[in-house]
Amino acid sequence: MTEYRFELFTLLSLSSLVVLYIMARYLTDDAPSLTGKNNVKQLLLMYGKVLQNRQFVIYCVAQLLVMSLDAQVINYVSVRLAKSFQAVVLGHEITGIQMAGLIRTENTLIVVLMTLIMPTLTKMLGEKRSFLLGLVMYIPAFFFIIGSNNFYTLVSAVFVASIGEVFIIPLGKTMLAELSTQELRGTYMALNGFIYRGTALLGALGVMLASTFSPYHLACFWVGLASLGFGCYLYLLPKIKLN
Repeated sequence: MTEYRFELFTLLSLSSLVVLYIMARYLTDDAPSLTGKNNVKQLLLMYGKVLQNRQFVIYCVAQLLVMSLDAQVINYVSVRLAKSFQAVVLGHEITGIQMAGLIRTENTLIVVLMTLIMPTLTKMLGEKRSFLLGLVMYIPAFFFIIGSNNFYTLVSAVFVASIGEVFIIPLGKTMLAELSTQELRGTYMALNGFIYRGTALLGALGVMLASTFSPYHLACFWVGLASLGFGCYLYLLPKIKLN
């Protein structure tokens, strides 16, 4: 991978241009636009009204804290593996860069495969129990993903976290739909979109903290933050209409 950076970034750039063309050419926006001199004032009033929804704010905080774990894989974990990971598995040497790619590949494959049976499992367990089960699998697994340098530990932890992710993501969207109102749904979605910017900032923070703290301490820190998010979800679940 390190020998083909130019080709890799060229393909990524071309794919981004293709996506941009498709969006500009074929997507249309039929949402009513704000007109008049008070556009900014109207927009701020809409955002203010949404932020008065205390349950929605708690949901956003919970989502930010829990999803910050995945941001560590993209940022800190990848950097750590590239610098310090090296293993020999079945006679083949695996570098840190290869391990980082393997983690993402394993996650993608498990998510795709589990998506096929997730509706059945959710129906059997119920939405609330499935969501809690996903959190219980997802959060502790990241302690090992963030802090471990052992090949088999990383593969096992990614497997568990990926299954948990399959439960968390779609049911989290269901919670968001329940918390938002029809007339301001676009505003709710827009504010919720800032969560991904927040997780990106926390991912960058993980790289900065790596120069000061050990992987063990960082694993404790990030899992501790995600556990606070878990507590927020526990507070919200009885107040949301899920099965």
